[in-house]
This record gives sequence, structure tokens and C-alpha cells, in this order.
Amino acid sequence: MASEFRKKFLSNAGLALTVNFALLAAIILLSGRISFLRSSIAGARRELNLNNQKVISLADLKKDSKIAESYFGILNRALPKKEELYLFKQEVFRLGEISGLGRPGFTFGGETASTEDAPGKVRFAVTADGEYVKIFAFMKSLEKTSYFTNLTNFDIIQRNGKFNGQLGGEVFFR
Repeated sequence: MASEFRKKFLSNAGLALTVNFALLAAIILLSGRISFLRSSIAGARRELNLNNQKVISLADLKKDSKIAESYFGILNRALPKKEELYLFKQEVFRLGEISGLGRPGFTFGGETASTEDAPGKVRFAVTADGEYVKIFAFMKSLEKTSYFTNLTNFDIIQRNGKFNGQLGGEVFFR
């Protein structure tokens, strides 16, 4: 009887241990899978939030582009035609005279044609001799002209008590 009890006890204990071990293994596997799924969901949520932000930004850009389109026409009308750039040269001469430098040297350089997205531009170079203050005033007045310009370099060199100003830049056209 004791032997039968012992067999049943060991059999039941073995079965209980096997079931507990199987349950423990299942819990470990499921917790790893749950952790993986939680990480995947968190990543998907981050990606969804990022995509949502991109959609909002795109909508804002579309709205702003419509506003910018109305100003593009105004800006385009403010730029001179390429054929009108000879007037810019006359403006430079006039500003030189007003600044007390006389007629400055002026040359047009290379040209970049306008595109649908960007205005065209022509490089230019200006040289003037005179007093430092007058050359500097001339450069400042050139920046304030009604033409859209980008001044790329400005050098003043002193020689024998006189100053020589050299200015380079770009003037834009439509």
C-alpha cells in the first residue's frame, strides 16, 4: 500500500511539476511576445504621430503657398525686364554723381537666365575713386536702390592718399 501511495504521490507530483514547468515556460514566452508587441505598438504609434505631423505640415505649406502665389505676381512686377537693366547702369552713374565720386566705372558680367521658380540675374562690377566716406556712402545708396541687388564683395584700397572702391554684385530681373 505504501508503495502504491508512493507511486501515486510521485506521479501526481511529477505531473504537477510538469504542468507548472509548462505554465512557467508559456508565461515566459508570452511575456517576451507581449514585450515585443508593446515595442512594436509604441514604434507604430511614434510613426503614426510623425506621419500626422507631416500631413499637418503639408497642409500648412499648401495654405501658405496659396498666399505666396498672390505675392509672387507683385514681386515679379517689381523686378525689371532684362531689357530694362541698362537703366540700372544709369542709376549707378547717377548715384556716383550724387555721392560726389563723379562717374564710376561699371561693367556687366555673366548672366543667369530666369526660370519659372527663380528670377534671372546679371553680375556687375563697379569701381570708384574718391574719399573713403564718399565711397562708403555710394555703396550704401546702391544697396537702397529700387533694383533688387545682391552685393557679393566690397573692397576699399588706399593708394597715395586716395581711395579706390571696388564693388561686385548681382542685379535681378524677371
